[in-house]
Amino acid sequence: MHFVVQKAQAGADGTPTVILVCPLYVIAHLNDLTAADLSLRVEGADGSLVQAFTGDAGFTQDGLLVWTLSPEKLPSPTQLALVAQKERIPLGQPFDPMALRGQLLDADLQGSTDTWDHRSDTTADTSGSDSTGSEAAGSDPPASNDPTPTETGN
Repeated sequence: MHFVVQKAQAGADGTPTVILVCPLYVIAHLNDLTAADLSLRVEGADGSLVQAFTGDAGFTQDGLLVWTLSPEKLPSPTQLALVAQKERIPLGQPFDPMALRGQLLDADLQGSTDTWDHRSDTTADTSGSDSTGSEAAGSDPPASNDPTPTETGN
C-alpha cells in the first residue's frame, strides 16, 4: 500500500504534525490513445466542475494512465468523469470519497463496489472496470519507475 506523508504546521509543543494519506488512483487503459487525448473531471454531485486534470497530470506506464487523488480534498459526493475525444464518460456513480477510501483500506471490496457503483442492479459488474476500460482503486497503482507518485492538480 502506498501512503503519502505530508508535514503540517507544528503543534503547540513545536513537534511537527504528520498526516498520512491513502490516495485514490484513477486508472485508464490508453488502448490507441495517448495521455494527451484524455482528461479527468472531478465533479460535484450536480455535475459542476470542481477540478480537471489533463492526461499529462498523471503518469503512464505499460499502456495505463494513472491519476492520483487525495480523497479528503474531494467533494462529497464526488462524480468522476473521463473525457476522451471531447466525449464526457461518467465513471461509476457519485460517491463519498472518504467512505470509499475507508472501505478499500479495510479490504471491503463488496462495500467499496457498492459505494463506487451503487446501482440497484444486482448484476452490476464488480470487476472495478467500466465500459471505457477505466477504473478507480485505492490501493496499489501499477509499479512505476517513480517510487512516490505525487498528488496532482493541487
